[in-house]
Amino acid sequence: TSTAADFAATIGSLCQAAKLDFLAGKTVLVKPNLLKASSLACTDPRLVVAVCSYLLDLGCKVIVADSPGFGTPAGVARHLGLDLALAPLGLKVNALGPAVYREIVLAGKSLKVPISRTALACDALVSLPKIKAHSQMRLTLSVKNCYGCVPGLHKALLHARFGKKRELFADLICALYRLLPPVAA
Repeated sequence: TSTAADFAATIGSLCQAAKLDFLAGKTVLVKPNLLKASSLACTDPRLVVAVCSYLLDLGCKVIVADSPGFGTPAGVARHLGLDLALAPLGLKVNALGPAVYREIVLAGKSLKVPISRTALACDALVSLPKIKAHSQMRLTLSVKNCYGCVPGLHKALLHARFGKKRELFADLICALYRLLPPVAA
């Protein structure tokens, strides 16, 4: 059977293999997927803690944040036990916000989209998605997890406005992704 120490060591090895050492000393946003108070929809707290521990050992300033579709980041974290798991590291789950507007081109038209000031202010972002089925995109992975950098209700409004056309929504997600600092996934 695997222990918590084995899990953390495995994640540390994966972080090394992914060459995350380039993040040493930088401000890093760790972006789990905290959709709602359901473990089926959210990143496993053990993964978040293991990655944060690795980054802290590199001397990073670590910020853990998301903008859940349902509820608050603190409420979702509490439901998952993520708040208690992060406490020994001196970390807590923050809200991604407030929104600042950046211009993108979508379907040949200029559009101003909201994106988290917190995400934009970091040197890098580590995306920790939950792999799941998705009605608009079929499968969600790391790039879709970065869509969570659209704070609050803005995310739902963009889903409603562009989500019915899968290719257009995919283009929106990619345009938002390009606005972010370097992303490790």
